Amino acid sequence: YERAWEDDIRGHLRRHAYDFTIGSVHAYAGSPYDPSRVAAWVHGRSLAEIVAPSFDEVEAAARSGLFDAIGHIDVVKRYLHPLVTPAVLAGAPELYEPILRALVDSGTALEVNTSGLRHPCEETYPSPAIVARFRELGGERVTVGSDAHRSNHFAWALADGYAAAT
Repeated sequence: YERAWEDDIRGHLRRHAYDFTIGSVHAYAGSPYDPSRVAAWVHGRSLAEIVAPSFDEVEAAARSGLFDAIGHIDVVKRYLHPLVTPAVLAGAPELYEPILRALVDSGTALEVNTSGLRHPCEETYPSPAIVARFRELGGERVTVGSDAHRSNHFAWALADGYAAAT
């Protein structure tokens, strides 16, 4: 998902019937999270400024009404590691609040994505603490996925994902 493409996504979803849609935000061409840019992007910025491009898009995706679930809401951890660690992000749970409230307000499910367990950040996207906060805010719908782009990653660490989802 990128807001710039929202009308195209909306049109596509109108033309095609899907049983379940997962929206997700990724690093894109020109992204500050591109490996060639991320160190310069992080340098001298506050944590809120560092995650804002990603988190703002994720919030917009949740508010768009286009998706049944939003996938890996903080996959940006993958691109920021080791410059910004999961522990640093865990120390600022308030940065997640707009995303979580958008999910709750829109009735959109939160995906617990286990692919982070395969990446250097070594935790789910999002962490169990963020899932717990989603529940505290009234979030009810959670889905779990392994984000398998390869057959050997199919159902990767789903038990860990289910544990994080509860």
